Amino acid sequence: MSMGGDIGRVIPAETVRAAWAANPSGTPAMWIRDRLAGVFGEKDFAGWFPADGRRGLSPVVLASIFHDLRVVG
Repeated sequence: MSMGGDIGRVIPAETVRAAWAANPSGTPAMWIRDRLAGVFGEKDFAGWFPADGRRGLSPVVLASIFHDLRVVG
């Protein structure tokens, strides 16, 4: 399994505006995403995956999901 590309790394500005308009106080997922963006990068995990093979989810995405689940509950 190889590391996937930049899946889920960029949220379009219009989507961010719509999310904040729908949830003015934010949600736990929005709060976590805004504050932890950039803490981990793809290069931090690149050595764990070969360059070829079936693409997998980014370790950054998996770590974010795990952290979100632990915080939200």
